[in-house]
Amino acid sequence: MQVGLITIRRGTAAQPHSHPNEQWTYVLKGKARVSVAGQPEALASAGTLIYAPANVVHSVEALPDEDLVFFTVKDLSHGIVGTSAE
Repeated sequence: MQVGLITIRRGTAAQPHSHPNEQWTYVLKGKARVSVAGQPEALASAGTLIYAPANVVHSVEALPDEDLVFFTVKDLSHGIVGTSAE
């Protein structure tokens, strides 16, 4: 397992991608637009838990108001590198 505290600068994004690992993300600060598995985009703010199953395209965009800070846990049994959805 890998755990980390990640910051995505306001107005920037983790582009749509997938990886063979499941991933949990807990938002600590800021607001984000989140897409998982082709579902409609959702807004996430502090206290939101986001789950991305293995091999599912997902993305996170920090809204322009403030940086997005989140704690994440990712299974590393298949490595760490993901694949761009584009």
